[in-house]
Amino acid sequence: MKLINGMLLIPIMVKYYVGNSTFNLQAGPQASIIPEDTGKEVNSFGLDASIGAEFDITENFQHQARYSLEITNRIGEVEGMPEDVKSRVNSLIFGIGYQF
Repeated sequence: MKLINGMLLIPIMVKYYVGNSTFNLQAGPQASIIPEDTGKEVNSFGLDASIGAEFDITENFQHQARYSLEITNRIGEVEGMPEDVKSRVNSLIFGIGYQF
């Protein structure tokens, strides 16, 4: 779980290690939740499709990049707005991690 710009990201990723290397590819769904009250204009829950890659520098250190494409529409019911208007939050995340 990560909290980025007020949005909680909960990924469920599958890792596939390429050969006997320390490089892996990742894919899976991700829930994105805005924990604040957004009213009825903005949906607080979103579902994303995520892909990424990770490189294990050492047994404990790794760095990764992940791109998430939102599938759901963030705009709720707004009076006077056409129904075909859509808003999605896509994200590109770079990270360095330490595992202990």
